Amino acid sequence: MELSSRLIKEVVYDAATHVLEIELRQKGHRRYFDVPPAVVVNLITAPSPGWYYTQHIRDAFPRADGEPHPHFPLPWSRSRSHHH
Repeated sequence: MELSSRLIKEVVYDAATHVLEIELRQKGHRRYFDVPPAVVVNLITAPSPGWYYTQHIRDAFPRADGEPHPHFPLPWSRSRSHHH
């Protein structure tokens, strides 16, 4: 989901694994683990998603930086081929 935030470009959440992927406009990708669904709802509905991220997510959950994990592809890097 794309956000209208100066800090965050896009977020992707996997409710099954509680993994939150965030693409920051300036600093690349962040992957957060063990993120409850309610936190993600609060992030995407916050008046300022960037503020919510820095206050409630950035330092609150285990994190991995860098490129998207190959086993958890983000929508903008995913290529699907349908075999019928």
